[in-house]
Amino acid sequence: MDTADKPKKTLLEPLLSSNEQQEPSAPSHLKIDTTITGALKTIFNLSMYPILGMLFHPAYHIINTSVLGQMDNSDVTLAALGLGTITTSIFLMALGFSLNGSLSTLIS
Repeated sequence: MDTADKPKKTLLEPLLSSNEQQEPSAPSHLKIDTTITGALKTIFNLSMYPILGMLFHPAYHIINTSVLGQMDNSDVTLAALGLGTITTSIFLMALGFSLNGSLSTLIS
């Protein structure tokens, strides 16, 4: 079928008249609840995993120290644990500082 045989569609009325403006509406799954309870619920949901991490990490460290302290050469193993913890902490802190700096540069 040729394109010449197809009837042409015409626009009978404008999509937007000059007097009225339509506000863009977001899809229903992208709408944000901006009430106080919605904001508090979002903050609570986002803070749950860091709170659990802050509770379980010291418990893990205490158990690890007590298990290593009961070994035969406990002074060497506890020194190795302390050195590894300090090294890892310095590395993660440097990584956090550099990512924060790059993010602030990207945002500004």
